[in-house]
Amino acid sequence: MQTWAHMNRYDRIIAFVFLSIPLIPAGGEAALAVLGLFGMYVFFKSPRAFKKELSWTRRDQLIFLALSSVFILKLLSVMWADNPTRAIKNVLNNVHFLGWPFLLWVFMRASQPLQSLTRGVACGALAAAVWGCMWVLLRIVRGDLMTTVEPFEAGSQNAGVFAHIVCVYGLWLLYAWLNFKVDVQTKRALGMAFFAALIALLCSSRRIQLVIMVALASLVVLMHMKKNLNLRAFVSIAGLSGVVLALVVVWMAPKYEQAYVEATTFVNDPNPHGEAIQSSIGNRLEYYHIASSAIQAQPVLGYGAGTKPQQLERFSHDPASLSHFNHFHNQYFQTLVEVGVLGSLLAVWALLFLWREQVWRVYAQSPHVAVFFALIFSVYMLTGLFSIALSQGLLNSFFILSSAVLWAETRKTL
Repeated sequence: MQTWAHMNRYDRIIAFVFLSIPLIPAGGEAALAVLGLFGMYVFFKSPRAFKKELSWTRRDQLIFLALSSVFILKLLSVMWADNPTRAIKNVLNNVHFLGWPFLLWVFMRASQPLQSLTRGVACGALAAAVWGCMWVLLRIVRGDLMTTVEPFEAGSQNAGVFAHIVCVYGLWLLYAWLNFKVDVQTKRALGMAFFAALIALLCSSRRIQLVIMVALASLVVLMHMKKNLNLRAFVSIAGLSGVVLALVVVWMAPKYEQAYVEATTFVNDPNPHGEAIQSSIGNRLEYYHIASSAIQAQPVLGYGAGTKPQQLERFSHDPASLSHFNHFHNQYFQTLVEVGVLGSLLAVWALLFLWREQVWRVYAQSPHVAVFFALIFSVYMLTGLFSIALSQGLLNSFFILSSAVLWAETRKTL
């Protein structure tokens, strides 16, 4: 891996951006805005030179179309939205996807985009772990570790967003640790950074992202063992898995027990109301009930971008007990509610196209990049089962920034 001395200014920018995303409030969104505007300035100053340097191809155009479909579908839904004003605001919250080509031009100027990203991710994970440990120690000293209602979120929008980003960081660092051909010192640094990401994730106390990380980490380890099966590796990986599972059980067991109680309370109530709905899991299950009922009532085009559960409370078991969230805690239900079955089918096409172009077709030339694309897609898709994945500013910024860096690396190897 290159040293700081061998990195050009754009390599350093990439490293700093991914260091700052989980740590600096609105850091990812600020980076996307500044770098996107810089690329846009160059484009409008000299469109011909911009296109020539970028070497924009039909494949790039289709990838950009697939990425920007999030924005396009939401924009179209304004025409039939129940609340056009709220729909327009929601559309503007997804303008991030339009910045991809300008970010790609900036990151193409880096000498080693993937190495720079990995360096920034490792530093970000280490810093987040230190911050998280200090946060836990402070809570222990104050005696409110188990009672505080403020989960660790570092500089992110909330603990869920922080955990989502750190989950991706941890998975990538694990893959890099196991598969990058680097010197022993760098290997150790990557291993430490992986454990740092795990510690930071545990500090956030987010159940969903932790399960996702453990599940996908298991796949990463199995992929490695399939190619590099030997006794020493098996013992090392088994020990590592034992340490990870022990940390999860000791720290998170009460959280999962609570989730089980909340879920069974809601499911066993023939007409859920009151406390059954007001719990964390009960609230989600009620949102899913509202969404599924609303979709059946208006399946083709949905209700427009930015539709909230409160707008459809007529489908609720107990409207008075609903918590006031801006989304349905499920990306798939949210998409179906907003743009209906027709828009959702187009979204599925866009996702499958991106998988084909950025994972399957890239793997032969650049397997590391393809795996990172697959990990990002997988985390977003799995998180979307239980939360929102593409309607929060920092998560949108993180997705587009990562996609642009990885595609810049891909363009250098094609």
